Amino acid sequence: MVNNYNAVLLNLWKGNIDVQPCGNVTAVAYYVAKYASKCEPHDTGDVIREAISNAKRQGGDVWKQLFSISMTILNKRLVSAPECAYRLCHLPLKMSSRKTVFVNSCRPEERYRLLRFDSDETSIYNNIFDRYVLRPNELENLSLAEFAVRFETVSKTTWSEDNGDAELRGEDITPERYIRLQDNTRLRVRNRPAVLRTRYYTINSDKEAYYYSLLVCHIPFRNEGELLFENETAEDCFIRRKGDLRPLQGDISSEQIGHAELIIQQAVAQATALNAARETDIGNASMLCVGEKILQDDDNFCEDMEERAVISDELFLGSIRGLNIQQKELFQKVSTAIENDLHGQESQLLLFITGGAGSGKSFLLKLIVEHIKRCYAPTVDILLKPKFVEVGSLTGVAARQIFGKMLHSIFLLPIEKKNSMTYKKITGQRLETERRKWRYINWLVIDEISMVSYENLRIIHLRLQEYKNNEKLFGGVNILVFGDIFQLPPVKGNWCFVQPSWFSVEVNLWHQFSFCELTINMRQRNDSEFIDLLNSLRVVN
Repeated sequence: MVNNYNAVLLNLWKGNIDVQPCGNVTAVAYYVAKYASKCEPHDTGDVIREAISNAKRQGGDVWKQLFSISMTILNKRLVSAPECAYRLCHLPLKMSSRKTVFVNSCRPEERYRLLRFDSDETSIYNNIFDRYVLRPNELENLSLAEFAVRFETVSKTTWSEDNGDAELRGEDITPERYIRLQDNTRLRVRNRPAVLRTRYYTINSDKEAYYYSLLVCHIPFRNEGELLFENETAEDCFIRRKGDLRPLQGDISSEQIGHAELIIQQAVAQATALNAARETDIGNASMLCVGEKILQDDDNFCEDMEERAVISDELFLGSIRGLNIQQKELFQKVSTAIENDLHGQESQLLLFITGGAGSGKSFLLKLIVEHIKRCYAPTVDILLKPKFVEVGSLTGVAARQIFGKMLHSIFLLPIEKKNSMTYKKITGQRLETERRKWRYINWLVIDEISMVSYENLRIIHLRLQEYKNNEKLFGGVNILVFGDIFQLPPVKGNWCFVQPSWFSVEVNLWHQFSFCELTINMRQRNDSEFIDLLNSLRVVN
């Protein structure tokens, strides 16, 4: 038996998970009873039995006997110091933005009723069903669920006080605040609709009770016995009257429903991405063709201005299954860093990914960017249109291939003049705009790193510190740089891995990156002779 828990909160709180093996129903009942009373003294049972005996011996009505027993239990019960302080100071032990209301949605013969003990009559208290049947005629089409969440009972004292306050202020009693039932009792309109709770049935465990619960809650009636025809099942009635069902949140607009659907889709996309990344035993051979398809066909990706999943789940999962062993290890390393970040762990990933032509760098870059978008999307309201990853390259052609931007545009890189670049801080409105833009961006992906000079890499580092208002390396942003050092060098300036002597007093930025090389050629993997020729040409051998 495992208690309900939230993994993220549990980790932040540094709490433990209660696990108790229970072999049968009796063991579950024993565990729950023992757990609920574990703070009580050992002689509590004897004290309660003595209190019951004394109450019976002293006599009186049931109310007085019950009150006497209750006071004995309260006096004997142990209370922790924090709870005692809260109670003495009249502080709430729990808070909620909304009240809850329970509707016992089983059949009438299965419901309990409360007897009146304050009179000699053998009458019973009215419940929510009795009050619903007595609703005014203008609420004829209101369902029981709507009635329960919108109205609440009010005592005669409260009604009198409200009337008196209104008369003192010279105000009329607004009918919007109260409704009068047909028996002349009053109900108050809730300021906020309550949360509806009903009997929990499933269609597999008790189909008849499941459908009856829906009928009694969401179809208006005056006589509950008239809901079903004679010898009609609840399922048949539900199908017959499905057009009469009233939604509990009928005032929600289509925009709100669409927004909720997008949030659900984002959550599903995140779960799909994280679960796929955790699978380490997926075969490669059967799905290589899907990975190739995505690698060779950029139409599967769309140029997205919003941060959302841009390829289907089928293509996304297929591309993950098509990763070779090296790509998969890298993908899982990035996924682990994402999960650590989502769980609030402060760890920064600085990684240089290299490999020859055809090793799948561009394909893996696009897949990782998609994975980041899927994992972070549910963390921020979609209406804010947040961005979680920035993708860039030094040239426009290279940036377009990865659906990114030019680094000069992203980081306001200065134009090289006479082999020197001057870094200038940004201020004012531009800085505020960039900080808002980078508020949710935790990842930066750079392609063709060989063309980025060390001077530009340093400016990117300083600019990220400005954007994130963070003095850590690169502002604490996780950075993935892709490229082949054997390809084009910077037009001006030093190689990205060569720190100029005038920056020697600073930390060497390139030395902070981890190294990962992709050596398996995916493009010409069936032609080993051609691969050897290309590799020889690459290293000028």
